[in-house]
Amino acid sequence: MEMFSAIITLLLATAADAELAVANDALSLLQNFLSSKLTRTDPVSSVSSISSISTKEESEAAYLASLGVSHASMANQSTVARMNSNIWIGVVSSARNFQRRYTIRNTWMHFIEELNGGIQVKFVLCDEGYTSGLRSQLIQEYEQYGDMVVLDCPEGYAKGLLTKKVHAAMMYFLGQVDDKFDTFMKADDDAFVFLPELLATVRRNTAPNFYIGQMLESEQPFRDPKHKWYEPVENWPGIWPRAASGAGYLLDRGLLSHMLVDDWQHIKRLFLYNEDKAIGTWVKFEVEERGRNVEYVDLPGKDGIPKTEKPLVIYHHIGDRAMQCLWQKVALHHAAVDTCRAR
Repeated sequence: MEMFSAIITLLLATAADAELAVANDALSLLQNFLSSKLTRTDPVSSVSSISSISTKEESEAAYLASLGVSHASMANQSTVARMNSNIWIGVVSSARNFQRRYTIRNTWMHFIEELNGGIQVKFVLCDEGYTSGLRSQLIQEYEQYGDMVVLDCPEGYAKGLLTKKVHAAMMYFLGQVDDKFDTFMKADDDAFVFLPELLATVRRNTAPNFYIGQMLESEQPFRDPKHKWYEPVENWPGIWPRAASGAGYLLDRGLLSHMLVDDWQHIKRLFLYNEDKAIGTWVKFEVEERGRNVEYVDLPGKDGIPKTEKPLVIYHHIGDRAMQCLWQKVALHHAAVDTCRAR
């Protein structure tokens, strides 16, 4: 990454001295050097296009397979020692969420300083649809913090766009992130994560594969097209399988490789509208169709800051003031979580 940073610095310096047209292309340079060369697919406009993944994405899966990314060697192990496991966290953020990223950098992201390299946190953005002004702001943000990964994917939430974005982050993890990080995590940018407890959870786990998150039991999909979590029956006709909440979930590198490299031809048909449920269906496929030994681990987490006996690992859908309170009062000064409930 040091080499990439040096190249980016040079490119950005050149752009600053050039005409506006060159400056407008600087974010594309970021993408070229920092992304995993993933392919942006067209925004989803129909049910059929959810299942239609580009041939370039197929090439990416084939390329990773040719590099030996698959971790099938673990499949025959009954237990795996993870005392030295490390987590790479991709915090999914939209380009305009500057304040949310700033708040995370100044709150729970500071946990990494005490974890001896056990966790790396990056903000994941897509590269589509930026005005020249927004591009300039993002370039300045990257120059200042260097903690953003800009991937070639469509930005958005509905109709499977978030699913595509998370898939792009997963492929970046498999193809670009150092193998010492053997665990992938997706987190939302309105979630507060207690990283020491998270890392301890992973390092205690000895299952061949794991799927960690706030587990939601089977439920009926929403079929009303006006609903935020609408899922067409054509995409998924049955009830949802058990799946982790989208606030934050973790999968080991081996399981991720099985899904997105070894079994890509099957998984690509499950690019659903609902990102968290889509991941649940991918894991379900590996368990039921491939016989993978996957341990589902329920991670303590809730929306908001509910009254609990002890701190949870993830607090979701909370604002800047609540995050700052959890960091300053709970994490640093060990106050009761209740002190932050009204914020």
